[in-house]
Amino acid sequence: MVFKINVVITFGKNIAIRDMFVKFMESNPSLLLKSLITAKQEALKEIEITAQMVSPVNQQKAILNLINILNEEPGVRVVSWDKEPRIND
Repeated sequence: MVFKINVVITFGKNIAIRDMFVKFMESNPSLLLKSLITAKQEALKEIEITAQMVSPVNQQKAILNLINILNEEPGVRVVSWDKEPRIND
């Protein structure tokens, strides 16, 4: 399975959110962080963080837990996620 999470936050909160992704990955060893991208949206004073994670098994419950945690963080404006079958690399 491939999971993609997008988080839109206010400026200055990106380090805390990136740290949350790292801690989440450490506590979920069956997930592999494939990419973690940060993009500034200067005009909106926002930062978008996109994480792509891969797992040989369905980790949807863990992902939903992470989504709930992210939604509670100060400065988080939007959290969205998507799941797709794993594509052979």
